[in-house]
Amino acid sequence: MGVQKQEAQGHAGAHLLGHARHCFDYLRQSIMCAGDVSYESAIVLPDGRLIDGVDGWGDWHMCRSWDTIWDYAVQHRGQNFSGIV
Repeated sequence: MGVQKQEAQGHAGAHLLGHARHCFDYLRQSIMCAGDVSYESAIVLPDGRLIDGVDGWGDWHMCRSWDTIWDYAVQHRGQNFSGIV
């Protein structure tokens, strides 16, 4: 049973919370292990129109030091919440 279906039927409970924690931890690991803070340029069509969104193709990407990413995030955070839920 998918998370959305469980939630819609009111059966979310501990399974949904565990799933959410797993997903957030997966995102955290991805950011920490492969932090890429490069900007991606817009896609411009031959007639000059911009396409909504970016695809990342042809842009220079470089992983950064986790400490640098952490320091930036701490300096620019919005709130001091604890936990993810």
